[in-house]
Amino acid sequence: MCCAKLRLRTVLKIFSWTSLILISGSIFLANAQAEAPADASVESMLEKVARTGKLVAGVPTDALPFAYRNQAGEWSGYSVDLLERIQAQLRQQLRRPVELELVPVTSANRLAMVTEGTVDIVCGTVSATRSRALDVEFSLGYFITGTQLLVNPASRLGNQFTIGVIAATTNQQFVRQRFPIALFVEFENRAAGLAALEQGRIDALASDGILLEAMRQTLPEAESFEVVPDQPYTEEEYACAMPRNTPDLQQAVDESLLTFMQGVLNGNPADLQVLDTWFGTVVSIDQQPLLDYFQRQIYRHRQSAPDPESPPAGSSF
Repeated sequence: MCCAKLRLRTVLKIFSWTSLILISGSIFLANAQAEAPADASVESMLEKVARTGKLVAGVPTDALPFAYRNQAGEWSGYSVDLLERIQAQLRQQLRRPVELELVPVTSANRLAMVTEGTVDIVCGTVSATRSRALDVEFSLGYFITGTQLLVNPASRLGNQFTIGVIAATTNQQFVRQRFPIALFVEFENRAAGLAALEQGRIDALASDGILLEAMRQTLPEAESFEVVPDQPYTEEEYACAMPRNTPDLQQAVDESLLTFMQGVLNGNPADLQVLDTWFGTVVSIDQQPLLDYFQRQIYRHRQSAPDPESPPAGSSF
């Protein structure tokens, strides 16, 4: 009996000490949680730009007339001009200097550089697609084109022909489905594909029509090549790609692009000069389809924008 009471006292003591330890631990955790900062929100993209004073943008190096390095090694192109307008928009919105840092990207790594946070935005020749929108956020589109082929009309395409494709592009995916009996050769960039076409190692080079036409017009014997068919097989919208869940940056980019497109339609000299330089002088194309596209983009944005006078969802009168 005595031993039983002793064991009971021992158990009760152990239980008391254990309870004290657990209670003390709970109080410590509660105090630690209370002392933790209440605002643990993630830094927004515009807050990051304001903190660093820099917008890091990815651009291709070989996408005439959108983004490329000129003979002096300087960045140039339509997309570069649009990025400079986005830079100005951020300066005005943040009320502080914002540097634009351009970083070279390729078709293969451009979206990964966005998702991994290496760059804040990519503007060049990125086609906005539903599958890509699962990984990145897209701005409003600022150019429309589509898949076409650059060919030498002298070489007739028979039942067996070879098409050059650029890795990690929507064009590559399309032509493999559209021409199942063709042979395909994959190239890292369009320059390598063009060289293969000139040497006769491939019968056609698949890419976006505007990029093919730009390359064709720079060739010494431009008339020896042709972009076919007259109307693209597909419709591709170029847009800027940004990280997911960055509505503040997306809104600023969209506002800048809308201002530019509206300026073109209104005949603003500075905006018209950008369009005429890249799609009139550097690469000569019919601008009317692009102007019609701008008009549709502005109309769609107005239709999708919330009406400031309408009551919020769920409200009643």
